[in-house]
Amino acid sequence: MGLPTSGAISLNQMHTEVSGTSGTQVSLNDSDVRGLIGKSSGAQMSFNEWHGASATDRVFTFTGATHSGAKGSYHYGVHNSSPSVGTMASGSSDWNKTLTITNMKFSSAVNKYIFYATHASGVASNTTWWTKLVISRYMVGSVTLERSTCSVQTYGSGYISLQWPSEWTGSNLGAGAITCTFS
Repeated sequence: MGLPTSGAISLNQMHTEVSGTSGTQVSLNDSDVRGLIGKSSGAQMSFNEWHGASATDRVFTFTGATHSGAKGSYHYGVHNSSPSVGTMASGSSDWNKTLTITNMKFSSAVNKYIFYATHASGVASNTTWWTKLVISRYMVGSVTLERSTCSVQTYGSGYISLQWPSEWTGSNLGAGAITCTFS
């Protein structure tokens, strides 16, 4: 369900969001509560960081297209918002505003999966709340990209770049609706 996006948040709300029993003992330093915002034990935290945090997977869909061409062309995914790639309201304080997907591809030029996105807030922030990205197409297949093998770069104006070495050598997922799940 997720925590409120503004206003007061109680420890009890945080506790029940992570499947704790309402009214039982909890602290901000409990691992499951910290996990909502990707904080390590003993890290400095403030209550407003939990606005919009959710224990559920962040899922968004967009329609992509398959392209083929010379080395360096975009063989899989979408490019420069054409076709429209949609947005993701993550429900997480790490990506606490609508995230617009601007480019997602497999580039043969660099032999990597590349995912570009921008924050509506104009600020690129921590992207450590997830452990994997699964890209799937119904009745075709899926690609799983692990956070541990991803290199993350953040830039001004809320621009985020996630890059993976090629972890999947199967055929393209093809044109059509593709579902991306961060979890």
